[in-house]
Amino acid sequence: MTDVPRAYYGDPTGNNSFSDRWIENGSYMRLRTVSVGYDVPFSYKFFKYFKVYATANNLFTFTKYLGYDPEFAANQSVFVQGIDTTLEPQFKTVQLGLRIGI
Repeated sequence: MTDVPRAYYGDPTGNNSFSDRWIENGSYMRLRTVSVGYDVPFSYKFFKYFKVYATANNLFTFTKYLGYDPEFAANQSVFVQGIDTTLEPQFKTVQLGLRIGI
């Protein structure tokens, strides 16, 4: 016994009707951008200031969506709107920096 409908020529059982069988909840929460900086209390001859900073993008995505990325959008064609065509997910980036003022 199975709950998967059988493919059958002519579809006498009505399996090709509209259904929510493949619809999935795409809600999500994403930590898009985080920036942290610290001014180091430092003064030495030619240097006026010294700052250390870090910026990160797309660190976490909290979702139960099974695809790569719940924020997918292939193009504006009416034939693929709302269809996840397995595009690549948004990448994570981390940037570390050091700023010295003279």
